[in-house]
Amino acid sequence: MKKNRTEAEQQEIDYVMNLLMNVNEMQCELTKKENLAIRDAIMKYDEVASVFFFQTISPMIWGFVKELKETYKADVPYNDVATIVYTEIYNGGRWSRIKGYLGNASFFGWVSRVAAQVLIPQLEASGLVSLSRVRTSSNTSLTLKSMKYREERRLVVRLVKVVQLRKLLHCIYVARMTEDETKRMLGMSDEVFKESFSLAQQMLKEQLIARKYYYYARPNGGKVVNLVSLALSDKVQLVKTNSIETVYKEIKMKYDEDEHDFLKEQLDPLYPGLPVKAQWNQFVIDFACEKMDWSEEDKAVWVARFRDGESPVELADRLGHPRSWVDNRYSRLNKQLAIAIRLWWNER
Repeated sequence: MKKNRTEAEQQEIDYVMNLLMNVNEMQCELTKKENLAIRDAIMKYDEVASVFFFQTISPMIWGFVKELKETYKADVPYNDVATIVYTEIYNGGRWSRIKGYLGNASFFGWVSRVAAQVLIPQLEASGLVSLSRVRTSSNTSLTLKSMKYREERRLVVRLVKVVQLRKLLHCIYVARMTEDETKRMLGMSDEVFKESFSLAQQMLKEQLIARKYYYYARPNGGKVVNLVSLALSDKVQLVKTNSIETVYKEIKMKYDEDEHDFLKEQLDPLYPGLPVKAQWNQFVIDFACEKMDWSEEDKAVWVARFRDGESPVELADRLGHPRSWVDNRYSRLNKQLAIAIRLWWNER
C-alpha cells in the first residue's frame, strides 16, 4: 500500500529519484548537497532505498558477484549479494554505516567500501563462502604505497619496534625514497638491504595481522579508518590459465609488496605518461606484433580482435572464414602469446 506523502516529501523523493536515474554511479560527479540528499532519502523513504540498493548500484553488485567467483570460486546469486549489502547497511533501521557519511567524497564510493567490508563476513557466516586459510605473512601483501596520507603510513610503520628496520620502512613507505636512496641513507649494501627489507616487511605484516584493527580518525572531522585494512591485503591465489589478463595479474603478484609499482616502473620508460593498464595493453600489442613468429594472417586476426575490437562475426565475414575458425584461431594465438610473455617476464 502506497504511503501518503506530503507535497514536500514527494518533491524530495522525486528529486532524489531523478538523481539516481541520471547519475553514473561508477563515475559520479555529484555535489556534496546531492550526495547528502541521496543518503538522507535512503534513510527516510523505503522506495528510495529499494531503488538505490536493487537498481542504481547494480553494476557495483555485479562487480562483487564477479569478484566472489574469481577470488573464492563461489557462485553467489546477484539477489543474495544485493540483499546482504542492503540488510547490513540498513542495520535494523539504524543505518549506522552511512550516518557517519559527511558528503566530502562520493556517496557511491562510500557505499562500495562499506559493502566490501560487510559482504565476506556475512557470506562466510551463511556458508556461501569459505575462507580456508588463516592470514600469515606469506599469504598477505603490504599495500602502504597505495595509502594516500603520509601520517597514516607513518603510524603503520611505527608498529615495527626494531629501530633500524623501522627506519628502513620509513624511508621506503613514508618518505617514499627509492631503494638506492634508502641504501645510501642507511649505509646498506645490496645484500643487507634485501635481507633487512624482507625481515622488516615480515615483522610489519605480523604486527598488522595480530592487531586486526587499528582505527585512526582523520583530522578536521574526517572519517575513521582501519589502518590494518588499508595497509594489508590478502594475496589472491590465481588458477594458472593462459590468458593475457591472468599473466598481467601474475606479474603484478610476482613481487611481494606493492607489485603494481614494479610493473609501472618497468613500463614507464617504454610508454611514459599512461596509466599502468594502458601501458600493459600497449606492451602486449607491441610484443605480439614484434616478437611472435606468426603468419601475416594470424597477426591480422589477433590485431583485429585484441587491438581493434572487431567482432568475430565481422572478421569472419571479411576474411572469408566461418565464425568458429576465427574464435579457435584467436584463442590459440592468445594462449601462445600468454605463454611467451610469461616466459619473457620470468627471465627479467
